Amino acid sequence: GAGAAAGRDGGALFRITPEGLAKRLWSSEDEMVYALLWREAEGQVLFGTGGQGRIYAVDREERVALLLQQSSEQVYQLVPLDGRIYVLSNNPCYLGLLQPEQRFGGEYVTPVLDARTLASWGRLTWQAATGAGASVQLQSRSGNTGEPNATWSDWSPLYVKTEEPVLSPRSRYLQVKVLLRTQTGKTSPVFDRLTVFYLQANVAPAVTRLEPLRPNEVYLKLPDQEDVILGAERRAPLAPAKKDDARMGLAYRKSERKGFQTVVWDAADENGDTLKYALAIRKEGEAEWRVLEADWTEPLYAFDTLSFPDGTYALRLTASDAPSNPPGLELAADKILPALVIDNSLPAVKGFTAVRNGAALDVAFQAEDAYSYIEEAQVLVRPGEWRVVFPSDGIADSRTETFKFSLKLPAGAENQVTVRVRDGFGNVGVFRQNF
Repeated sequence: GAGAAAGRDGGALFRITPEGLAKRLWSSEDEMVYALLWREAEGQVLFGTGGQGRIYAVDREERVALLLQQSSEQVYQLVPLDGRIYVLSNNPCYLGLLQPEQRFGGEYVTPVLDARTLASWGRLTWQAATGAGASVQLQSRSGNTGEPNATWSDWSPLYVKTEEPVLSPRSRYLQVKVLLRTQTGKTSPVFDRLTVFYLQANVAPAVTRLEPLRPNEVYLKLPDQEDVILGAERRAPLAPAKKDDARMGLAYRKSERKGFQTVVWDAADENGDTLKYALAIRKEGEAEWRVLEADWTEPLYAFDTLSFPDGTYALRLTASDAPSNPPGLELAADKILPALVIDNSLPAVKGFTAVRNGAALDVAFQAEDAYSYIEEAQVLVRPGEWRVVFPSDGIADSRTETFKFSLKLPAGAENQVTVRVRDGFGNVGVFRQNF
């Protein structure tokens, strides 16, 4: 019987025994069986496929042989009539005869090999079984399009040895044609294996993303530990613990650490080379880059900004494929984060006034920060609670904000007011005054 997997274009051929057991004789990911024919006298099954227009034969020993490949894409019918086998195919339409005589020659064209980048072709080796009077020869061609066309090179001269240099020019794609010949018809050649060696042209890595996390935001690695069922009965068998798939995919959690700045990035290499990274930083107005790390392997980096003066910095990431290439042949790519602000200074409260007005307290002050915007201000008169207050313009969005408000005093209020101001980098300034 013939079948196709659901949702796929591939197919398979099965042999079903009288007991109902099925054994797969042939399968393909890109060919579907359209026609079957049993030849009793030869003890042979013929089947036609699409979409490469091939006809195969399977003998009693379950050996599969490719008989021919047509220019039509689908073989729809194999019809025996008067000792002949008629073939009906489509795309384009075709009606013809499958000749029963043995062929003394045939060829097989391999799928296109994709080196992924421009490549220099090395040696071509193959294994084949050839008896007396049988031979195997190869040819190759190359190009830079996924499908062979007029831009490809011509077929090369014949390769007659089982190990020879590839004669086709440098390119991204290569295709090989196998020519099978027999002079007597008593022995047919069998082609087993083909190996092509090639060296990709080195392509520089690409850094596609470089961005900072919020100030003080870091990733913490989760501790490795076995999964334990909480509250499991004491008599439960102690089976080996299997880590939960979701937990295995979550190897870290976000947290905050004062003064740390984390940068993350995405980098790729067309050659699949292993990459290493270097990071350097430069303060605005300076000419010299200062190295943070010269040999880094992870796609993120967290550094302590408390050792740097406040200001605006540029951060440079260099990705290199040196681990996968000989010295002198490595390539690198840079990406610069142009405006990384380091701000560890506390916001300041200036021009503070607090005047008691009956059961209320009229407060006015100005909050300032040297490098980042004022994010929030809170006020406290004990034994009351901290209360958020808004700037006079209603939005906390600049480095200098003016506050003016009236605060209802709680019963038994102290004669001291405390103001707490936080900037966009999490720095908190505190101011106290008696009234």
